[in-house]
Amino acid sequence: MLKYFEELDPRFKVFKRPENRQKGANACRNFRFEQSRGEYINWFDSDDLMERNFLETKITSFGEHIDIVLSKTKIYYTIERKVHYEKRTQLTSNVLEDFITRKISWYLPDPMYLKAFLEEYQVKFDEKLLGGQDRDFFQRVLLFDPKMFVLSDYSTTYVKHGSSISDKIYKEGDFEITQSRVRALISYIKMLNIRVGCLIISSFFTLMNCVK
Repeated sequence: MLKYFEELDPRFKVFKRPENRQKGANACRNFRFEQSRGEYINWFDSDDLMERNFLETKITSFGEHIDIVLSKTKIYYTIERKVHYEKRTQLTSNVLEDFITRKISWYLPDPMYLKAFLEEYQVKFDEKLLGGQDRDFFQRVLLFDPKMFVLSDYSTTYVKHGSSISDKIYKEGDFEITQSRVRALISYIKMLNIRVGCLIISSFFTLMNCVK
């Protein structure tokens, strides 16, 4: 079906994960990013529904020096047949710390990235991580202090059906997934220490120049 639309309209491009790439969402996301030619990047999952103005509103909201435009997601619970409007997608005075401590948060389709920003800092998804991939990616993005803008629009509906990877982690206690998350956390702490060290060194040289 996708190939049919590709033949009708050259703007559609269909790619399939190569056999030599690891299975899983993260490898597919990285592979597609490597093939991309556009100015903006927005990942999207199969259990997300996109509003008609999803792309247009975000693209037109990029201003000078904006690296990421965030929209919001409403959650549809299939069992209860209820919709929840999340309130956590927002910016604070300390975005990185508040995101790590879950005071603020967002879902995979919410951020649209300036591709140049991701290329400059070489941020990609951890292909060995089996759970919590989105959060791990967002935390590493925030290490580089991106300039962000948040829309008030709820541009995505997340269909919550109870069989996600996060449910396996918290309900079934899947050891392999939990183990991969611990490894990713250790790796992130190392990156955070390096980043903090670089900021301290940068501040030191700035101070020395002021003294001179």
